[in-house]
Amino acid sequence: MRNKDFIGLILVACGAIFFSTKAIFVKLTYQYDIDSVTLMSLRMLFSLPFYLAIAWFFSRRKHFARLSKKTMFQVVLLGFMGFYLSNYLDLTGLQYISANLERLILFLYPTFVVLISTVFLQSRIRWMEILALLISYLGVALIFTYDLSILGDEVIVGSLFTLGAAVSFAAFNLGARWVMLSMSSVQFTCYAMLSASVVILGHFMLVNDWQLLFALPAKVYIIILAIALISTVLPSFLMTEGISRLGASRASITSMIGPVSTAILAFFILTEPFTLIHGVGMVLVLIGVGIITVFSQED
Repeated sequence: MRNKDFIGLILVACGAIFFSTKAIFVKLTYQYDIDSVTLMSLRMLFSLPFYLAIAWFFSRRKHFARLSKKTMFQVVLLGFMGFYLSNYLDLTGLQYISANLERLILFLYPTFVVLISTVFLQSRIRWMEILALLISYLGVALIFTYDLSILGDEVIVGSLFTLGAAVSFAAFNLGARWVMLSMSSVQFTCYAMLSASVVILGHFMLVNDWQLLFALPAKVYIIILAIALISTVLPSFLMTEGISRLGASRASITSMIGPVSTAILAFFILTEPFTLIHGVGMVLVLIGVGIITVFSQED
């Protein structure tokens, strides 16, 4: 494995682990009767100053490329898909399903990445990628079926929202790889997040009173600040830089470590069940990630 691939692998893995904490924090926040739009808006308000500061810092040092109108439109569109639409659908889904199941459904997005790449971009699927997907999917199927049989109709509703988030995030990953050919990952992340912020805050103003942002318990703001820093700002840069080094397909498959991290955190923090089925499923996911990590080559 080349040094570039190894660094990309580490970046994506760390980003996935940090992203996996989001579901835990969100479930803790929902204990205070907050809706998904308000949560999403506060998360972005707390994140926005960091993106503005980073954008200012790098632009002052002339590290940001001058972008054409077409490229800016692509960045805005990707920001909408990856940081608004996927975020909104995911947070809504978490109102109905467990943190563990949410992360497992989001796990499906590597499949969409690989299929879209194969059908529309004529990318070749390597045998180890197919093997890794099959093994990991078996693990996901075990846990998904278990939770679905226990929780019933709400799981179906929440799963559909989260599945939509997975599709949107898969499209974002593919688009980000191509757009970042003309700019740095830092510039792309800042611009995409800033554009998504406008949409998110506009959504909030349409459905809620702005005073609601200042009427929540103090603990809610502390948790959402953690979401902004640990689950949003840091992993967003880790993931986009990792994608630029590793490639969309392998980056998305490597990030399968996310469901494992979520399952562990959900067990210890949220006291969500962890049965033998969950254990077997986790092992299968780890095997799939290991195959990709050891045997993948650059596309």
